[in-house]
Amino acid sequence: MLMIFLKALKKGSWQLTQEAKDEFERKFRALEDDKKWKLRDGVYVEDVMYKFGMKCTHEHPVHSFILNVDDKCWEEESDFTPEDISAIRTFGNYAFPPISDNLNALFAAYKGHPQVDALGFLVEKTNMLGPYDPRTHPDEYKIHHGLQQFVGYYVDDVFAGVESWSEQDFVTHVWSVFDRFFHPLQVTTLRDHTCEATSQRVNSDRAVTGSSEIKDKKRFIRPDLVLLKDGLEYGCSELGKNLRTVSDKKEIIETRLHSPKTMKDMLCSAIAKADNDEQVARTLKIVCFNDTSLSMSLSVMDCPKGYVTRIISSKTYEVPRAPELMVPRLFPIFKLALKAKIIVENSLATIGQHLFKDQEPELVFETTSPKLALPPCLTASILPITRKRKQGRSESLSSSSKRPANTVGKKYSKSM
Repeated sequence: MLMIFLKALKKGSWQLTQEAKDEFERKFRALEDDKKWKLRDGVYVEDVMYKFGMKCTHEHPVHSFILNVDDKCWEEESDFTPEDISAIRTFGNYAFPPISDNLNALFAAYKGHPQVDALGFLVEKTNMLGPYDPRTHPDEYKIHHGLQQFVGYYVDDVFAGVESWSEQDFVTHVWSVFDRFFHPLQVTTLRDHTCEATSQRVNSDRAVTGSSEIKDKKRFIRPDLVLLKDGLEYGCSELGKNLRTVSDKKEIIETRLHSPKTMKDMLCSAIAKADNDEQVARTLKIVCFNDTSLSMSLSVMDCPKGYVTRIISSKTYEVPRAPELMVPRLFPIFKLALKAKIIVENSLATIGQHLFKDQEPELVFETTSPKLALPPCLTASILPITRKRKQGRSESLSSSSKRPANTVGKKYSKSM
């Protein structure tokens, strides 16, 4: 039953139970008015989000106090004006960071590539670049190595068989190339691995109560990528293999619901590591690669003001199957990965600065700096899960059901 529950989570936005609505309202009522994000007189972002969330019949990121500025619901179904949405989108440090002049020069070396014998040009130009010393020029080294790999794919016509690729094939041939960009930061890139921040959230109710047994440790969905360093997670990705123009249900639910919740879990965990220091909370950012077959976009989550976790995303770019399009189509993906690396590097520096800051012993209820504790994500254990029987009837399932023997799925953590 538990495995059915976990698989169902990958494919649905579930109808809200009264318990889930009550939990959402309880978290909203706990917010301090003077810390909310004020847009204009009498209008607070959290209040508008709450009003929209209470109208929803099914789970939405708003129930985890997540605001994706590209979600059409805010324009079509909420009380935000176009000016409000623009103000939310552009508040604070919203822009993706620029890459260095040296890296831009490396990409610029390919300008003027011909459409005739483009492959020969790419082979010759790539061979002329470098070699780079990974100790002194790690980014140039990773880029050059990645370009060599893709040029090799075009020489061997590897993308001709892409229709038969599995998700793992896309990781092996394409997306793992960009994992290496994070290695110079000593960030571990884990594929198909438990998100520890999510595990902490879904198991936060396990305690010695004196009135009941300690609950079993719950398992949950595992992201396709986790960026980990020193016990904290700074990014993730979800991968699908859909090659069709229209997104399938799994892609939508992973990109629009599961990944945002995973990002927020990571953000809350990092903020907690910094003792809920508000200055740290306003600076940290979490990245997510939204990979679907050969397409990729980058989403970034931050908390620029109030209790709102905002998501801003890039355009979607696609790895070209033909060498003639390598420069205009593939290079933006390389640059997005480099920008994500800079964002992670900045977040690492923020956490490092806080950890090395001189501190005096304090009591739990004492504080010497402004604090910000974000409301956690809505946990799926209070959402309904049903299983269809052969006769067409449905049977209610609970996430706290006992785990059946020998039921372990590839995408789900044994330990959660």
